[in-house]
Amino acid sequence: MKGLNMSLENRVRILRVTGFLDTDGTFFADPWFSYPERVSPVAGRLGGEYLVCVFDGEGKKVAATRFDAVNVARAFTTRGPVAIEDARIPVDVSVKLPDGAARVAVLRGDREIFSRDVPGSAPVVAFTGLVEGQELDGRVELTWEASSAGGEELYFDIWYRAREGSVFKVASEVTGRACEVDFSDCPGTDAGVLRILVSDGVNTAEGRSVGIRAPYRPPIITTVQREALRLRKGEKLFFKVDVYDKQDGWLRAAAGTAPDSLQAGQKPGQGLDGQDGREIGGQDGRQSVYTVVWRLDGEEFGRGDTLFAEPGRLPPGVHTFTCVATNSRGLSASREFSFEVVEG
Repeated sequence: MKGLNMSLENRVRILRVTGFLDTDGTFFADPWFSYPERVSPVAGRLGGEYLVCVFDGEGKKVAATRFDAVNVARAFTTRGPVAIEDARIPVDVSVKLPDGAARVAVLRGDREIFSRDVPGSAPVVAFTGLVEGQELDGRVELTWEASSAGGEELYFDIWYRAREGSVFKVASEVTGRACEVDFSDCPGTDAGVLRILVSDGVNTAEGRSVGIRAPYRPPIITTVQREALRLRKGEKLFFKVDVYDKQDGWLRAAAGTAPDSLQAGQKPGQGLDGQDGREIGGQDGRQSVYTVVWRLDGEEFGRGDTLFAEPGRLPPGVHTFTCVATNSRGLSASREFSFEVVEG
């Protein structure tokens, strides 16, 4: 318990200051969000024309971070990249936000170009209308309740977590108390959760939904062939495709057959050629596998994201292969690719 208390005590509060500098030097601020961090990612800098300063209630500077604002916008022309002179410069700087902070200011040299007061307490927020185990698919209206002690205008970001390490922002800087979110492109889950972050401009609070579900999605074969690839009879066939799955990520390895179609004597996750397949830890703790299979005239020809054939294996003529990608949930996608073998 002592170690836990020390961990909490060592947390520092970080404020992420974002916005942009206009061509005349005016700073336009986005809603800022703050968050706790065990180790401060803010490092002191010796240079930088601009400065973010945090002041306490007595006007004393309690934290600061210097930064440079450099126009890196480029237009690409036939003569090469050309600087865009009138481009706005994005700003994204982190600064410590100690207890008792009362005001945050952005300075250029000694001149203050923007400032924002720090409200005395954080807002509160909570989802409404969701029930445990509810499935979300397509366009769904999410609602919530929120308030701030001083009546400040509030801004909301909504995040969807399908599982540990799989988190997506589905709405940004919403100002109302409802938002329509499209879950059609989100990965599937049996035990997902929504997080809503609320900011009063500086202070940030979080609300979490009850457990939610979303339908699983099939893989996507992103490679497109516009015309048949021609190769000579004595050449090797070597053709790679990119397959992405919203649940499993990129399907690259020469993985084994799906769990419901294992052949006699074959272990889960092992390919027909004896190579180990790609195993993925399922949300329920089981191990599952995905497959990428190439078929020619209905018969399996090869496995993995790369189609390979030794010289002479394919006779002259046009050969159309079907690439079938199956994810760890047994959902599949397919696409045809054609190759013409010519004499000489």
